[in-house]
Amino acid sequence: MMKTVNRMLAIAIVGLMSVSVAAAADTPGPMNYLYTYTNFAYNDSLTLVEFTSQFSERGLVGKPNETGRLYQRLKLRNFQGVVVANTDWVSEVKIAGSNAEPGRVLMGVQRIAIRPGVYSAQILYRDMASGGAVDSQSFTMKVRAFNGAAIQASDIQIATDLEPSEAADNPFYKNGFLVRPNISTLIAAPFLVINSYMELYHVDRVPTSEFFIRYSIADTAGRRVKQEEVKRQRAASSIVELHTIVVDELPSGEYYLVATVFNGYISSATDSVQAVIPITIRNPDKDFAITQQQGSVLLQADLLDPVFAGLKESELETEFEKAKPIATQPELHIWNALQGAEAKGRFLTQFWLKRDQTIGTLANEFQEEYFERLRTASAYAYAMAPNGWESDRGRVLLKYGKPDNIERHVNEFNLKPYQVWIYQNLNYQFVFVDRSQTEAFNLVHATAPGEPRNDNWMKDYAEMHRGAFDSPNNNGLQGNR
Repeated sequence: MMKTVNRMLAIAIVGLMSVSVAAAADTPGPMNYLYTYTNFAYNDSLTLVEFTSQFSERGLVGKPNETGRLYQRLKLRNFQGVVVANTDWVSEVKIAGSNAEPGRVLMGVQRIAIRPGVYSAQILYRDMASGGAVDSQSFTMKVRAFNGAAIQASDIQIATDLEPSEAADNPFYKNGFLVRPNISTLIAAPFLVINSYMELYHVDRVPTSEFFIRYSIADTAGRRVKQEEVKRQRAASSIVELHTIVVDELPSGEYYLVATVFNGYISSATDSVQAVIPITIRNPDKDFAITQQQGSVLLQADLLDPVFAGLKESELETEFEKAKPIATQPELHIWNALQGAEAKGRFLTQFWLKRDQTIGTLANEFQEEYFERLRTASAYAYAMAPNGWESDRGRVLLKYGKPDNIERHVNEFNLKPYQVWIYQNLNYQFVFVDRSQTEAFNLVHATAPGEPRNDNWMKDYAEMHRGAFDSPNNNGLQGNR
């Protein structure tokens, strides 16, 4: 569905109003304060940041039918420590009566127009009736720029409610719709659907009469587990894009919703833009079904894949070394305790069966994809890793899949060769430096959890020679003494 974007913001900051939504379950804290923010285009120099908060009625002091008041302040500093935005507001809500179910979740929205950049943000909040201390949370706010003539997309906003409306005075009204954000981005049974709101800019610059959007659900390893493509008509410069995707076939876990907007037909598009947001799915029915499937496999304790039946113990150990990048810690412990070719062959049989999402069919698609990665990794062989998959690049390829983009830097002044692997869906980067200049390309920096991180990687590993005057102990004299 498309609708022309109509900016309703008359001033930079719009007051927050609270509204009640579904009744809350048990809350981990007295306030259970949550927040999120979304970037939208505003004008050529400013970005509209929509800050949404959520808190529990249980956190407010007050008797039934009295008015509770929550004080909130959003403060933004640049990295020089200068405050560039500082706005506060009071959210008033009538405490539920004695006949109502207690513990409602209250939500509100605050909008601010600000220059693009990266800010150190702090949100402070306090129940005005309690007289207690102010609570606060700090985070980094990344404010995107929306300039240039190419097609662009706002951040994705996941919504619990997304419906047409003419209630322009409602704080969650946007462009003809009520959009109440799902701040936690938790998608839970029985409503296993993802409702998303996004704004697209410069759509009138698309060279064709139609353009396409690809919606993908990716797991944390970057594998696309669901994908849908929609066709849209070229329209006004800025439009609203709404989409609903059903995810009842996916098991519980952490995922990413990825929206890729092409400036025409996918096969011939000359440009595209991508928006990504993490989501969490809770689907106990699917989890139970998978457990039952895996349980039926594990009951076959004597099952031994013919592929492994004829291998020696040393050969089986090599097979497990190939699979080790995706093995869990319990599996590693079990493997280390096994003795003999037969036990290890049965373990490997179970190892791959447990990862087969289509048990009962002849093919194990996951295993086939993984071994395709192994074949690709052979290109990364060097003297100390003759098998390719033993190299740092090979391990990353096996664990995370093929990167979306590889930046290769070969002949840059005063720098050893290095590569930057970019996983757009996961928002991960891996930096490999050929430190010995033997095609080894060691991993020196990564943004993925659990991987080595070194933000000074270029200085520590890539620079070949420091400048003559870089050292504080250097008096500027060179040559023999």
